[in-house]
Amino acid sequence: MNKIQKGVLQQFRRQGIRCLVIGGQAMRAYGMGRDTRDLDLWIARDLANAQAMIRFLHRVQNRPPIERLQEPNFKFTVGNPSSPDVDILTSVAGDPSFEEAFERRLQLMLDGTPMDVVAESDLLRIKAAAAEKNEADAAGGNLSAEERLAAEGAARKDRFDVALLRMWIGAA
Repeated sequence: MNKIQKGVLQQFRRQGIRCLVIGGQAMRAYGMGRDTRDLDLWIARDLANAQAMIRFLHRVQNRPPIERLQEPNFKFTVGNPSSPDVDILTSVAGDPSFEEAFERRLQLMLDGTPMDVVAESDLLRIKAAAAEKNEADAAGGNLSAEERLAAEGAARKDRFDVALLRMWIGAA
């Protein structure tokens, strides 16, 4: 993880923001050799968490309204917009319950940074749902050629992650 990612996690802890690490960094935290550049954070959508997020974002110019932080399917980034360091999501593929996933979380260390990581079984379900969504998007006729290729690539990556997670969980 880079300095920005570690700083975001540190600030989230200071502000009391409830989040779960998902995606490639979660896989790395479990010890899987997963190459990734960004940090994906799934945040709770309750009012207290939204208020804590607003405190975290007090220095950001394009701060989202508090209502958006309580809605599903809202995503914003920290870092360079064309290649963000951190993706912050109010919901994830498959629309699982954040509260239930938060109860099953593990507290792990990655690169010397403590974090709440989504349970392996939840990560597997999220990755499988993301693969299905990306495959459906790629098969749909509403995308440009560039967008279709991106969806196909994302689906392949998610399917690889699903296979890796299944092997990992089966070996555990």
